[in-house]
Amino acid sequence: MGHSVTVRDISSEWYDTTGKVERLYWREEQLWVRLRSRDGRCLALRWSQTDLPPLTPLTVVHTPFFSPQILVDLVRHLQHRGLPSPTARRPPS
Repeated sequence: MGHSVTVRDISSEWYDTTGKVERLYWREEQLWVRLRSRDGRCLALRWSQTDLPPLTPLTVVHTPFFSPQILVDLVRHLQHRGLPSPTARRPPS
């Protein structure tokens, strides 16, 4: 994965820690991030504790049919091919 992320939850002991995303997973109906900090520590954080873009209610309400890893790999593949993200083409509601 390797996307650089910073912890932005000021109540976290890891506030302002930067690292690379190793894995995304669902736990207690929330999306979590496994982050490898620059000094080598492995941290488990809720998505909302990071500087990653906020999740939309639609994303949180519906359980994915594919594992989070497969979805992330698909998005990376589409980005690599230069295709716009699916959310960029969503019609207005």
